[in-house]
This record gives sequence, structure tokens and C-alpha cells, in this order.
Amino acid sequence: MLVSCDTTPGLVFTPLAIPGAHYAGNQACADCHKDIVRNFPASPHARVHLGNSTIAGLAGCESGHGPGSKYIESGGGGTFIINPRKDPTACLQIVGSEEVGPDLSSITPVISATTVGNQAVIKWNWGGYGDFLDSCEIMVDRGDGKGYTLLTIDTTPGYTDTQPFPAVRTVWTYRAIYRVNDGQVGVWSAPVSIPVAV
Repeated sequence: MLVSCDTTPGLVFTPLAIPGAHYAGNQACADCHKDIVRNFPASPHARVHLGNSTIAGLAGCESGHGPGSKYIESGGGGTFIINPRKDPTACLQIVGSEEVGPDLSSITPVISATTVGNQAVIKWNWGGYGDFLDSCEIMVDRGDGKGYTLLTIDTTPGYTDTQPFPAVRTVWTYRAIYRVNDGQVGVWSAPVSIPVAV
């Protein structure tokens, strides 16, 4: 798995360390590496550059290469700098793991249903776990003796049921369950009912 230091949410970064070296700052790097500095704004790593960072090593050149003082003192000797091309795991020394996901055995969607004009609108959301869930399966019981039938597998919170309302007042009942990798996860939501008629 490829992890990009500039796009992975929920990780904690610690400054890189080189024994005996201290952080020299971006300008010290820029003095010798003019071509790299000129092209830096167009690189993916520019997103990591935090100009207002108050913690040395968490922004700019030294966030990916470690403290540069010994490298500068040696006149650019390669043994005193970290090269992420040779050791990509060194990039910002990622500590910890991505944010913890939900317990997929017990997660439950919370849904509500209302009528808007002559349509039923089923409101649902990811419950804060959209990064870990793929879709929401919604079923409906139209009060016609058939029980619950599949209405949709929705990937965008909020769903409009376009089935025309019946002429006779009926109660439609909805329930939902989350899905991951084409399978149901967690527990069915509490059913919600709405009376419908033309």
C-alpha cells in the first residue's frame, strides 16, 4: 500500500532525527538547491509545507530530509541527510495509524422519512464514518402484503423515493443498513413510517 504523507488523514507526524544535527531552516536548503526550490511549488510535497509551523522539522525541506546542519557543515555529504527515495518510510516518520473506524458488527444508520409534495424523502447520513462505508441499503414495506423489498443501494446521503403515492391512504415503512464491499454490515436501523396518499 502506498501512503502519501500529504494526503493521508488521521496520522500523527514526528520530526525526523539525525544524531548530532539540528534544523537549519528552509533558507539554508534554498541557498544551494535553487532548482529544487524553484520547482517545489508544483510538487505534491508543497502541500506539506506549512509556512506558519512553529515546530522545527514539520514543514518544508527538513520535514522530508531531516535536520540539515551536519549536511551543510560537511559541504553536502550524503551520509548526513535522509533521502526519502532510498527510504520512503522516513517521510515525516509517520506515527500511529489512520483514524479508527467503527465497529462494523454493530454500526447502525439513523434514518428519517418525510413527504415532500408527492414523494417520500428518506434522510440518512454516514454517521461520521463515510471513509469506512461504501453505501446504504434502504428497504421499503409499502403495506401491500409483500413485506420489505429493496428500494435502493445509495451512495449519496438522502434519497427520494419516486414511487407514485397510492390513491388510498397507506403507511410506507423504511429501514436501512450500511454496506461495505457489496455486503451488509452492522445492524438494521429502527424502522420509520410515513402515511402516504395522493
